[in-house]
Amino acid sequence: ILNQRIANPYKAGLGLAYLSDFIGKERVDSTIIDFYNVHKLEPKTKVSDFKQVLRQCADDEINWFFDEYVSTRKKIDFKIKKLKKSEDSITFTLKNKRGTNVPISLFGLQNDTVVSKYWFTNIDSSRTVTIPRNGEDQLVLNYDQMIPEFNQRDNWKTLNGFLSSNKKLKFTFF
Repeated sequence: ILNQRIANPYKAGLGLAYLSDFIGKERVDSTIIDFYNVHKLEPKTKVSDFKQVLRQCADDEINWFFDEYVSTRKKIDFKIKKLKKSEDSITFTLKNKRGTNVPISLFGLQNDTVVSKYWFTNIDSSRTVTIPRNGEDQLVLNYDQMIPEFNQRDNWKTLNGFLSSNKKLKFTFF
């Protein structure tokens, strides 16, 4: 019981931050304020009421938030595989290592500066995607760490060099 009391508010807060990053912070914030103002005098509210209000504010499909994130304890873990570069595009495979069907953000970095951001949805096991090349020298899943992902060590792919699957090397001395 103690673990549930500690974990649930934390998971709820992370989840709302994740949803805000996906559909927009202003939308989620205004939806929560509107929901509160409408239901503040009611002794109990229903989850279905909150779902309905959130769905109305979102342009994208958000069933994943309630079906995969809120109602389960599945971990989220993605990886970039099979990278192919051309002059004008980058093709790669996104692998869902845990099977949790939630959106994942991909950032393109050039000299540690974000030059592109994409969202990918409906990745049950793996999916090959192609994005335009905008001068990126690295692709990073969940770069802003808004998604409560289980293992972030395999989220980096360098587009040039021989250590193409790792983030920057870190040397630790005793």
